[in-house]
Amino acid sequence: MSLCIPNSRAREGIRAPAVTVEGHLADDLTALSIVGLPEPAVRESKDRGRGALLNSHFRFPTGRVTINLAPADLPKEGGRFDLPIAVGVLGASGQLKCDLLDRLEVHGELAFSGSLRPVTGILLAALAALWRRGMRGGPSSCPARTRTKRPSSRVSPSIPQITFFRSANTSRAPHCCPHSSTPSPVVPSAVIYPDLAEVRGQE
Repeated sequence: MSLCIPNSRAREGIRAPAVTVEGHLADDLTALSIVGLPEPAVRESKDRGRGALLNSHFRFPTGRVTINLAPADLPKEGGRFDLPIAVGVLGASGQLKCDLLDRLEVHGELAFSGSLRPVTGILLAALAALWRRGMRGGPSSCPARTRTKRPSSRVSPSIPQITFFRSANTSRAPHCCPHSSTPSPVVPSAVIYPDLAEVRGQE
């Protein structure tokens, strides 16, 4: 397919606003452009992503790949969008199935080897994703050195592991827990505070 839409999150103070990463492949001269108010580190994602994909034995598609980080008026910064941009490129070029990406949020900075480096604000992103899904605990994928005890936030060491299990269309992927069919218990309080005891392995 020529369009793939992974989900991610930006960091804005103590907020983690949702970001839709739209990857589109068109018949044109080979190029990769990123739009949607990216900061310099985000614009550099195209170079890190190209090296990571090639060294992970994927092909970089021929044609013009455009990555749109929506909403356009929200500043995007840091290397956290490396992984969702790479996933968008793979999906748009047909190297990765995109039918399950609506249930997954991805975060991570890429090394040229294809491995993932940790990024800041993963706990905020996991909590925001949890609230977005009505406390049902939708899955997210993050770098292996970023640890939380949330069952919905599992870790991945590299692009190949992520893409293998996304393409396999299985709910038993080690980097991603299946979406729970058991409803969460009703919490009587109108305000739920995050429990810092759930943080584990932070540097």
